[in-house]
Amino acid sequence: GGSEGQQPPRKKSLTGKKGLLQWVQQNARKHVKTPIRNFTSDWSDGRVLAAILHQNGAQSFEIVKINTRSDTTRLEIALAAAEDEFDVPRLLDVEDFVMPVIEEDILVYASELFERIEQKNIAKRAQQQGTSPADTKQITNEANIKLLAEGSNEADGDHHDNHDHDHDDDDDDDDD
Repeated sequence: GGSEGQQPPRKKSLTGKKGLLQWVQQNARKHVKTPIRNFTSDWSDGRVLAAILHQNGAQSFEIVKINTRSDTTRLEIALAAAEDEFDVPRLLDVEDFVMPVIEEDILVYASELFERIEQKNIAKRAQQQGTSPADTKQITNEANIKLLAEGSNEADGDHHDNHDHDHDDDDDDDDD
């Protein structure tokens, strides 16, 4: 049988570890020259986190400057930026990224990062399309947008002409 690999879906992780790693690689590759292969040692200098934030429009640091700082300073700045600019809860501190790292901790943090950043990106796109930010709060993924769009066409069947029922009540006034 080949079913050993089937694990029950993890609670609240939108994507598996592999998918999350791909997202990290896509978002960080512009500014991280070394390959990113894990959720442990590759995160320990803060470059990955800083690159992801920068790629998604973080304003509170400059990527060139932050990469000349020490690892702990870089981590400190990046964690603060994630919290301030993307509402990523600060589940970890600088020490948690320094080896030896507990992979599960970084994974949880990374998936939180993924969710907040993607949510913000969706909100940004909706804004460019002229939807008000209030609407986008409930929209956590693109699929919802499509559903909403499809659902709205169904109300059209209801407008029938109201002129079918013209009651001629005018003539009957002289019954006393």
